Amino acid sequence: MPLGSAYATLSQLKKRVGVHDPSDTEHDVELLSALAAASEGIEDYCNRQFNNDGVATPRIFDEAYGKTLFVDDFYDDDIVVRTVYRDGSYGYEWQATDFQIEPLNGLVRGRPFAYYRLRAYDRHWCDSGIGWDTRIEVTAKWGWASVPANVSEACLILAAEKYMLKDAPLGIAGFNQGIGTIRVKKNPIACEMLHRYVRNRSMFA
Repeated sequence: MPLGSAYATLSQLKKRVGVHDPSDTEHDVELLSALAAASEGIEDYCNRQFNNDGVATPRIFDEAYGKTLFVDDFYDDDIVVRTVYRDGSYGYEWQATDFQIEPLNGLVRGRPFAYYRLRAYDRHWCDSGIGWDTRIEVTAKWGWASVPANVSEACLILAAEKYMLKDAPLGIAGFNQGIGTIRVKKNPIACEMLHRYVRNRSMFA
């Protein structure tokens, strides 16, 4: 995962699988592996990640459609937007009055949601020179301010499922091979919890 730890904690997973003694560390390695694999599975299924590193960093984007620019999720509206050429030089610096960040108010269906889109007001993104030799650079705090409760719960469901597979008859080949046995789509409860967070190319949430 690029920006943080698993979407649920070791202590939460221990309780979920029936390990109630905090001093019992016999299976911590397997439990942590299950949490990491479940979290990666969620990221692959949703096409987004839900942590943050708390520091604003620049990223380059070119998925501009007229007045709409799709970017990675970010959670703080204090951002810097500049046109950048492939040779690294900068062009137009967009002002806060040039565009709005969406979803408006950081909400989707009344619930907190990360920002993922910039919509220009009076000009198109291509008006700033974007084309075969240009991109848009956005400096922002990437990720989510906090992990949604449904994402944490889905992580616990998937991690517990992965961990318990070790006791299945004949075992599960590749249990310790990272994400190999995590398939979110095979768990309908996890799918239902994560459905609203799945990011498509042209439509989000």
